[in-house]
Amino acid sequence: MKIKRYISVFLAFFLVFAVVPCIKAEAAVVTWKANKVNVNSYAEKDAILFTSEFGKDTIPFSAYGDYSWWRVIVCDYDFKEGVYKVIGVNNTTGTGNSKCAVIPKNGFVIADCYSSSFDGLINVHVGDVAYLYKNGNAATVTFGGKGTGTPYAPEGKGFEISSNLNHMGITAATEKGFTLKINNYDKSTGYYIVINDASVSDDGKVLQSAKKLSSDTYEISANLFKNADILTLSLWAKKGDDYSPVTRTKLVKFNETALRTELTEKTVVAFGDSLTAFTGWVKNMLTVIGTDVINSGVGGDTSAMGKARFKKDVLDKDPDICIINFCMNDQAEVVAKGEPNIRTDLYYANMLYFVEELQKIGCEVVLVTPHLPHKAENYYSPGQYGLDYTGKYHTTFCNMIRALAEEKGCKLVDIAKLSESEDMSKFTMMYDGLHCSEYGHSKYLEWISEALLEDAKTAGDMNFDGNVDKKDIESLKSALLAPTEADITPADFNRNGKIDVNDYLYLLRHVEGDGELRWVK
Repeated sequence: MKIKRYISVFLAFFLVFAVVPCIKAEAAVVTWKANKVNVNSYAEKDAILFTSEFGKDTIPFSAYGDYSWWRVIVCDYDFKEGVYKVIGVNNTTGTGNSKCAVIPKNGFVIADCYSSSFDGLINVHVGDVAYLYKNGNAATVTFGGKGTGTPYAPEGKGFEISSNLNHMGITAATEKGFTLKINNYDKSTGYYIVINDASVSDDGKVLQSAKKLSSDTYEISANLFKNADILTLSLWAKKGDDYSPVTRTKLVKFNETALRTELTEKTVVAFGDSLTAFTGWVKNMLTVIGTDVINSGVGGDTSAMGKARFKKDVLDKDPDICIINFCMNDQAEVVAKGEPNIRTDLYYANMLYFVEELQKIGCEVVLVTPHLPHKAENYYSPGQYGLDYTGKYHTTFCNMIRALAEEKGCKLVDIAKLSESEDMSKFTMMYDGLHCSEYGHSKYLEWISEALLEDAKTAGDMNFDGNVDKKDIESLKSALLAPTEADITPADFNRNGKIDVNDYLYLLRHVEGDGELRWVK
């Protein structure tokens, strides 16, 4: 079933965007086993359960390598349903990806570094039911169904917080920041918040450590958005010895285009290797185009490996737009053979298959060429894992992408060419040189979103000149008085299914400054 967004319009100064849950078939139960409980450790194969007894608000990160290569899942207890619920999932692994997760007072956090349970965690999602089974210094958690024995439950009854945050969804901020409002504020109750950088991973660097609120409102400064357009905000409260569940949201600063583009109505999938899976550009597309991009990237994948999961990870999502970013692993030279990792004819056949299958369902395809790795000192060293990513095949494979885009009428984002003038020591990560730095992420975001927005219709831009102004009022007025066969669908500004004088008045109020133009569904 297609995942779509609904947009609720508030008369305040922000929008709340929420993802409509996808109706899923009943999944198999995922069982995770901890070998340690509340222990500071950074050993490979460790699977650690953190509870509030750990004595800290978050998993420690400064002294333990940021837990970069761990999968982290946050669970909190739902007192109404009498079960734990997943409120946060962080599968972003790799150098520098902090996992500084809030540990709910009624819940727990699991952190896994390639234990025997690691792979199964990829099937755990926000909203899933979880059951905890504790046994001394070990524990088991099952997701999606019960295990054996009596599941553990926290003491107390819990209580709810009512606020202007969209729990387990997206809350929109403005250029001025965001004002948190607690609706059922009680002076005898203590309210606390933690704010994390979520530009790459939901539980990234802590920007605001646990802070107690002094009133029913709290101003979140625009300064917090300087380095990240997406934050994770966690809010909870304490009343006596009782704690509320954590209210958890993505706090997103949308740009003006994102609030008006018709891409908010689209399902967009990014399909590729680690340049898609482990970077921030996919996540931050939300702030620019106004819709969450489904990340179907898998680290280490070639186009052949992608083909094996193409139906499940792409076609079954029913995408309107698919961004394909396969090439880096395909073109890598196998040093022992002097040949590309995937033969050129097989690569082209795989890419052609992706494009043709997507075009059959009316999906727009965007093809991406990858940047060249940076092999200066302290960056990429050719020959690791028997592969040379900077070998002679990079241009050949990029030329195949360019030719395919022209042949099949696909959009092309030629990052290989666009990045030629970039300082690659700035564009890629030190001691890596293959994957993007934060700056590299921002350039991928800029170039790919530019391509998506190029032909996207904008609410209010009646004459398609890129602006919303009085010329659009005249264009709409003419269309209403003398309808033509021209496509005037974008003129249905109030989204009531028809184009009439109310649309004209709606646009007029916006241009004259007496109202904000918003899609309404």
